Amino acid sequence: VISDVMVAMRDGTHLACDIYLPQGEGPFPAVLTRMPYGKTEPYCFMPIIAAFFASKGYAYVVQDVRGKWGSEGTFNPNMGADEIKDGYDTIDWISAQDWSNERVGMWGESYYGFTSYAGAVSCHPALVAIAPGDITLNRYPATFRGGCLQLNTVGIWAIEMMAQEYQDLSTINPMHLPLAEMANAAGIPSSYFDQVIANPTASPFWEERSLLAGYDKIRIPVLHWDGWYDNSLGYMLQD
Repeated sequence: VISDVMVAMRDGTHLACDIYLPQGEGPFPAVLTRMPYGKTEPYCFMPIIAAFFASKGYAYVVQDVRGKWGSEGTFNPNMGADEIKDGYDTIDWISAQDWSNERVGMWGESYYGFTSYAGAVSCHPALVAIAPGDITLNRYPATFRGGCLQLNTVGIWAIEMMAQEYQDLSTINPMHLPLAEMANAAGIPSSYFDQVIANPTASPFWEERSLLAGYDKIRIPVLHWDGWYDNSLGYMLQD
């Protein structure tokens, strides 16, 4: 295990990676996961998942996305252009490593399913397959269902994720009115929550946070998967 490797993006921002290598001399195919939830935090079990992939002969790379946990920069949630560029640059870096055979796959669910799609849209020649789950490329209908903000999922997430690590949500009153002041009233202001509230209809704001425009560029195998009762299932089937 090689921890906290700082990988430079094209704009000079460094993103933190942990690398899990199989036994043997290699080179190895690699699986990449790019996530905002902490590459060693217990929430997503990355060390356990990495050990599974390594046991099958894959190098596993897990990265904190821009502006989260050990990575530099500013986190701009669902910004497709940022995730496409950072995904491409990370795949490029993996391909150049001595332990890599220049064949990369991406895997992840929820936000790190979105970054898997972004990697595919980047069209890096070393990316050969992705397996995204529990996510949709179109962030607007996944945020506003029938025009109503999905507060218990995406709305609360929009507040929680605007800290470098996790935001303490214990002061939030989900019944607070007006809704636009809920985060401020709890003492945990969130610029992204404010942007979400200010864009309740389909708009250029949401187009920037969609990967649908690049979907027809994907020419590699994609395994879509989801839970039967996951809140993204309908949108994933539509995509």
